[in-house]
Amino acid sequence: MEGTGDCIKTIKIDVHYQESADPLEILYRLIWGIVFFVIFNVLQFVLLAFAVLQFLVIIAKKRRSPRIHRWTRAIYDCFCQNWAYVFGLTDERSPLLPKF
Repeated sequence: MEGTGDCIKTIKIDVHYQESADPLEILYRLIWGIVFFVIFNVLQFVLLAFAVLQFLVIIAKKRRSPRIHRWTRAIYDCFCQNWAYVFGLTDERSPLLPKF
């Protein structure tokens, strides 16, 4: 399973290789990465709150909340897409904030 992106069966990551690159894009990626790093650190507290809420919902209702799951998934999707851009895996810029 080396490098296939499918080490977890229910999560798929698909990043296409692009050979061309603009030198100014590196500077832009650095700035984008710093801004995104700050935003995602704030969002980590939101994720922690979601995890606690989901835990309480599971204890109370014996099932997961689909809304909390959807919000958590949106934040992690945004995280993966932005870091793929910052690390140069793709030239596609995604929004800094997740779409809920």
